[in-house]
Amino acid sequence: MKFRVTINDVVKNDYLSILERLSYCGEVKAYIENEKVILVYQGIEVVRPFIFPEKDLLIEDKIEMMSKFIGVLIDGIFELKKRYEQITEEFDAKMDKKIEVMNDLLYELFEAKHCKKGLIR
Repeated sequence: MKFRVTINDVVKNDYLSILERLSYCGEVKAYIENEKVILVYQGIEVVRPFIFPEKDLLIEDKIEMMSKFIGVLIDGIFELKKRYEQITEEFDAKMDKKIEVMNDLLYELFEAKHCKKGLIR
């Protein structure tokens, strides 16, 4: 699904439905809490401040505020992506060698059991 923002979203100040679309388009959960936008992806959380506009602004002002909001989302998603990549690299660094050792040990146990019984030659 392609992420979209329409003029209707701007007219209605529909920030919540825009946040819902993040989940559909990229599995990023998003919440609004105390003038903050909270973005969550794979257990990683990024918080960005955003003061939501009054509902009775002129359309030009609403467009400007929506543009700023989308900028906040982009910034937050970049941060999520960067942190996710760091965490997966850290995971790989910690786990790859241990998994290799585990595989070697399991193979040795398997081989010891079945080679003694003459099941594997």
